[in-house]
Order: sequence, then C-alpha cells, then structure tokens
Amino acid sequence: MRLPPLCIVFPIHRFSIIAGLVIVNSLPLTAQRAASGNPAVEATIDAAVKRIDADSARFARTKRDLEGYSTEGGTIYGFFADTTLRMLSVVSFGETGRVTARHYYVDHRLVLVRSHLELYEHSEPRGVHVRIDRTLYFASGKLFRVVRTQHPALPGEDFSAWDQRSSELVVMAREFAVCARPRHRPTCTAPPRGA
Repeated sequence: MRLPPLCIVFPIHRFSIIAGLVIVNSLPLTAQRAASGNPAVEATIDAAVKRIDADSARFARTKRDLEGYSTEGGTIYGFFADTTLRMLSVVSFGETGRVTARHYYVDHRLVLVRSHLELYEHSEPRGVHVRIDRTLYFASGKLFRVVRTQHPALPGEDFSAWDQRSSELVVMAREFAVCARPRHRPTCTAPPRGA
C-alpha cells in the first residue's frame, strides 16, 4: 500500500494524519508504557519542557499552512527565543479525526513530542470516538521512551504499532523545524516520498 506523502495511515479508519499539540486532561485512560527510560534524563527533559511552556508567551512566533502532510491540511506554529527554535505546535486534520502536537527543542535538538489524536465517530453528529495521547522522549536524537494512553480502550483496535513509527515523526519534525523558520515561505508542502 502506498502512503500519501508524510502521512501516517490508520488502516482501520482510513485516516491520514501527522503527529501534532497535545493537552492531556484528567479523563480516565488506559495507559500503556514502552521503552523504559532513564528517570534522571526524563526529569531533566520534563523540567526543560515546563520552562519552555512557561516562557512561550514571550517567544517570537511564525505560522505556516501545511499541505500534503494530512488529507485536509493543517497549521504549524514555530516558537523562537531569538533565532533558536524552542517549540513547534502542529494541528492537522484528516477525514475522520485530527492530531495536535507539540515538539520541544533544547540546544537545537528534539527532546520531547506530545501528540494528541482524536478519531471521530463514524455517525452523525460526529463526536470523538477514541483519544490517543503519546509522549515521546528523545536523547541525542534517539527515542528512548514512549508513554501512550488511549480512551476508551477499544477491544480489537490496537494502536500500539504507531509507537514503532517514531522515525517518521523525527523526519517530519526536521522538516517542520525548517519550515517554521521566519524567512520560510508561508506554506509547508510535504516532499514526495517513495513507495
């Protein structure tokens, strides 16, 4: 099966999206954890992310439209301290849902991605059918921990395979970081991908 450019496809739902802004709320969740990491490194990353979030109102911002990364487009916001990228906020829409994500950078390196996927009901009115939150920790450019929660837990629908597709997320994060630069054109277009 050929994937659309830079899209991740949910075969069950025929939904093409990217990893994008996550805000985890306190609804009951079914949690799964993978790739146990180093608690000290995680604590350092969590502290840096907390500082970035606290400082984000003072950062310079860029806004770009996304084309070709999802079936119905999206938007990316870059947050810069001087000329240094500190955070990307990505929102993308597909036929049956949306993804929001935040990518955090320390010393020009991706250190954490929080993504929030909402798949819509198939019937009208369309509410949220399932919500999947993922937090991915990176050290030296390599994924070392994934925390995934899903609400509700749906028998027969396993989204854990997405945890293995983090290399695609890293490629997109690099492209988004370039696209979000202040002097970049106003639209980010997904480059062609091989079959």
